[in-house]
Amino acid sequence: MEQISCGSVCDRFPPLTAKYPWLISQNLEDDNQDQYFYTILDELPRYQCRVPEFQGCFHGWVVLSNHPQNNKWSLWNQVTSKIISLPTLILEDGNYESIGQCCLSAPPDDPSSVLLLARTNKSTFVFCQLGSKRDKFRWTEMSYGKQLKRLSFDGELLHNLTCCNDKVYALSTDGSFTNLVIQVDIRVGQKEVVIILMLFGACPLPSYSSYRCSGGDLKFYLKGSCAELFYIIYYENKSLKTSADVCLFKLDVTSIKWDELEGLKDWDISDLRFDDWVYDDYPDFHKSHQIWEEIDDLKDANLFLDLSRDQSVSYSRSPMIKWSNKTLLRGLRKYSVASPWLMAVDKNRDVITFKDPMLGDNYLMKNSPISIASDNIFSSRFGWLLLKSNDLMCLVLYNPFTNDLRKLPQSEYIYDMESLNFSAPPTSPDCIVVGFTTWDVHIHFVNRKPKWRIFSLGPDPHTIWFSSFYGRNLYALCKEGEVIVFNNLGRRGCSWKTVEAEAPESACGSLTQKFLTICEQHLILVCVSEFGEHVEVFKLNEVKQEWEKITGVGKHMIYICDTTCLCLEAKTPQMENKIFFPRVSCENRKIVFYSLDTCMYHTFDGENIQQPDLFGTISYLSGHTWIEPSW
Repeated sequence: MEQISCGSVCDRFPPLTAKYPWLISQNLEDDNQDQYFYTILDELPRYQCRVPEFQGCFHGWVVLSNHPQNNKWSLWNQVTSKIISLPTLILEDGNYESIGQCCLSAPPDDPSSVLLLARTNKSTFVFCQLGSKRDKFRWTEMSYGKQLKRLSFDGELLHNLTCCNDKVYALSTDGSFTNLVIQVDIRVGQKEVVIILMLFGACPLPSYSSYRCSGGDLKFYLKGSCAELFYIIYYENKSLKTSADVCLFKLDVTSIKWDELEGLKDWDISDLRFDDWVYDDYPDFHKSHQIWEEIDDLKDANLFLDLSRDQSVSYSRSPMIKWSNKTLLRGLRKYSVASPWLMAVDKNRDVITFKDPMLGDNYLMKNSPISIASDNIFSSRFGWLLLKSNDLMCLVLYNPFTNDLRKLPQSEYIYDMESLNFSAPPTSPDCIVVGFTTWDVHIHFVNRKPKWRIFSLGPDPHTIWFSSFYGRNLYALCKEGEVIVFNNLGRRGCSWKTVEAEAPESACGSLTQKFLTICEQHLILVCVSEFGEHVEVFKLNEVKQEWEKITGVGKHMIYICDTTCLCLEAKTPQMENKIFFPRVSCENRKIVFYSLDTCMYHTFDGENIQQPDLFGTISYLSGHTWIEPSW
């Protein structure tokens, strides 16, 4: 088959076809740097040409240059195959490699269309006015240095040119003031083009400090899409030259209330003295930080919104799917029964995160009907949360998977009650909610009269740290280490007594965390030292009334956190005889568990991770608890 040459940069591209893809290759030993176009039907290359550098795509047009020379520029329309060749660019200093950014302000047939280039070594724009009625194109270079210093104090360069909602924006990140988004206002007249810089606002700041980014390099990006601007902070690992973390922000420019940002119109800090700078004197500038929406880290995550509603959406590695898809929902229900999930609340970003301890997957839920503050969760069982709602000013039982919400009656002791727990799902007629004050037990039957019953604890005060239900009986762990048993709660024969067994001797030290749960009808006490170097499990011998140290829990698994201690029969062998902590490994961001077989800490799919304590793990500072998925 005859080989056809396509010529130079701005000649033409091979005609595209939807019947089969093209394979493009290049001979690295060829000084001509030509590319060869093959098809699956031909053994010999059908076309040979030199493909220019793709510098960007705007309004359906691809901007091309002969990189690294960067003195020949053209525009290519992928749909019509039309190419617009611009005159050769001539720079006085000859430094063509300094052209690092470009932006097309409007489609080429628009009279106001301008191809704008920014340089990396000096405060100048290089631009070419296009427009459908122009017979000749010419390049112009202009300085913006004085304008930028008026807005940024000492910034020198603009970068990351982008289009959004028919306007051009850029970043200023080299000044000592702060990172700024600059609007590049291009005004095309009959005889000349005038470019005016205006302050759009301050760049947003992350809501957290990334532990992964210490000592890394920072890079900033600005990208426009339709009416939305995206600002990206990229943290690079210096040694590995890989991504350490990414922060993403979004802004709908059509939603901005400019009347609230009047102070930005005449912004001028060229004569600013930092000794006189008072942040509170510039409220409009402060507001410009807050108009951005921070997008949550979606790495290895699945996003679901309002699962109980048809409008809910899923985000995963696969394409977006509505959660009303019955097949998908059935699959998730089947998958989720293997283990409870670790739920964490980020109130500032209005997000609830669920983390699977087996696979490490994250599920993010937004738009919860109630706000869950960091210190509001008291207990979690059967897929339900018992918490204090600041929005509703009462205690509630809430299922985050179904959005089912049950408000509990008011009580004058609502802010005094601690260690609250409940016996059964609120859908059960036998559901009891129990809370403790220093002198009393407060009991409420969820599906009966809306009132609280009070049961006295006697003449001595008690501080209850943890409680665990077994049927209608409740076991409460006191601060001093003693255990109180409440029998037949809510019935006429209700009584309580202190377990005679003395607190077990433990190697965990004085700062021991203790957790109480039930395993195969036996009362289990889990003791963890301050840094996790010691983990001990005890079982109450009711006959001898003493605690016996045990080396394992057989086919069961235990989940512990400040508010919840669950002991469940393992659904898979790899889950057996383990204690799961509300912590993640610094190495692979997966949940850490303590194996009662190896007496070491591990993570799933992390065979090389084996450590004797909790150093090198990360705890959750926000509200969190273990929860059993319940649909």
